[in-house]
Parts: sequence; C-alpha cells; structure tokens
Amino acid sequence: MSLVTGHAVAIVKVEELSPFVLQLRFNDGHTSSVDFGTFLRQSQNPQTRQFLNRALFRSYTIRDGNLVWGDYDMCFAIGDLYVGLIGTHTADAKRILAVAEPRATYNVKTRNSKKKNTEVLRDR
Repeated sequence: MSLVTGHAVAIVKVEELSPFVLQLRFNDGHTSSVDFGTFLRQSQNPQTRQFLNRALFRSYTIRDGNLVWGDYDMCFAIGDLYVGLIGTHTADAKRILAVAEPRATYNVKTRNSKKKNTEVLRDR
C-alpha cells in the first residue's frame, strides 16, 4: 500500500463482503476492506445509527471518488478508508498516520517568513 505524492486517491468500485463490511477499490489499484458495523453500533448519533438499517446502509454511492450516503448524510475521510480504518480510536489513528506522515506537507510559520511549506519525507 502506498500513496503517491500529488496523486488524488479516489474510490472506483465498492463490493459488499458481508453485513456492514465493504471492499473498496481505489484508482491506484489498492483495495481495503472496511467494517462499518462497529462504528455504527458504537455511535450515539441517531442520524448515524439509522444506517444500521441494512437497506439504508446499502444506499451508498460513489460521488467524486468518495463513498457517500444520501446527501452527505454519512461520509468518511478518504485516507481512513484507504487504510481500512474508521472511527476515532487511538490505535486506528496511529495506523493512519503511519501511512500519511511519511509524505505529509505542513505549513510552518518561521520568524523570518510568514509561511514556509515543509515537505516531510521519511524512510521507514
């Protein structure tokens, strides 16, 4: 799995593997299996929990390379879907950063300039 700098990642195909588990294919050939069930069951938001209804969950579409339910009633960050993790769990966030951090670009303010773009490239 690798993200290419300057290349927009987009979902091109979705297949349901089991209830609330979708396999996503991206435009770079990468695939991720994402389990939405735990996220939906743990949510306290009734507008999110409504997607525990399987028919409503299956109403997703691919819009501009993103996985979307309704009129953006539910959607997720493409980076989270790419690594196959959704939610706000610390372990999940660390795995997401392990993919994103090596190629991240940051806007850093310095004393001598208003803003400096710094690209961080790390070998792991």
